[in-house]
Amino acid sequence: DWLKGITAADFFEFMIILAITVTGLRMTSKYFVSGKNKRAKMILSLSQCKADLKREMTRMKCSPIMLRLAWSDCATYDKNARFWPECGGATGAIRFQPEVRHENNAGLFKAIKLLEPVKKRHPDVSWSDMIQMAGVLSVEITGGPIIKIRYGRIDAPNFHEERNFHSYPVQDSMGGAGGKKGRGPKV
Repeated sequence: DWLKGITAADFFEFMIILAITVTGLRMTSKYFVSGKNKRAKMILSLSQCKADLKREMTRMKCSPIMLRLAWSDCATYDKNARFWPECGGATGAIRFQPEVRHENNAGLFKAIKLLEPVKKRHPDVSWSDMIQMAGVLSVEITGGPIIKIRYGRIDAPNFHEERNFHSYPVQDSMGGAGGKKGRGPKV
């Protein structure tokens, strides 16, 4: 009954990820090169990143600052902004100096420094996904529920030299709603 509605491709993806997780194998991306395996590659990549990040966060005991980093990154969302990335939100823009040096974000540069080695090991995972992944892992590590979120966010460009759309407390209002949301899988 639990298999109802699951396609053969989804079941195959699940079995690959389960086998990798159980055996601890590290599969290379060479296995997933064809276009039809793009989703499987993304799921594998996110799963490996999540396991690596959880290990690092448990070792470093940094859950509170990671949760604060995730919140501060997405707290810039402006429902009145018309286009992405001007609308703010979970775009990874917190990693840029004008954002991380804002008084409300005091000390968050430490969290970004803690994420940098994990990002180097998982370059195909966006900064915005990794920051939000750290946020949900913070809740899980500290005894909260396991939160499944969608991944596939696109990182905001560093446009702060020209104009800072993500500043506190007021953001530019362009009217309308919109923005890019993760359309990837839940991991």
